[in-house]
Amino acid sequence: MLIVNVGDRVRLTLLGNGSCPTVHDFSLDNESPSPYNVRSISLARGETQVLEFVASYPGTFKYYCSVAPLYGLIHRKRG
Repeated sequence: MLIVNVGDRVRLTLLGNGSCPTVHDFSLDNESPSPYNVRSISLARGETQVLEFVASYPGTFKYYCSVAPLYGLIHRKRG
């Protein structure tokens, strides 16, 4: 869970730490649903990326991994 105030500059440092060959990402976008369009690259184990955005909208939004696995439900549908 991330809790921020409207107007805050949010800086996330993401680290790929998957335990299998699957990569993961971070998505906070209209599929969340949210008014943001924040997405990381797909991160393999050991890769990092920094995302920054301003929390301009009030509300509660879900972030998710948009990567589809080789089998089974996509990560977002798994919760």
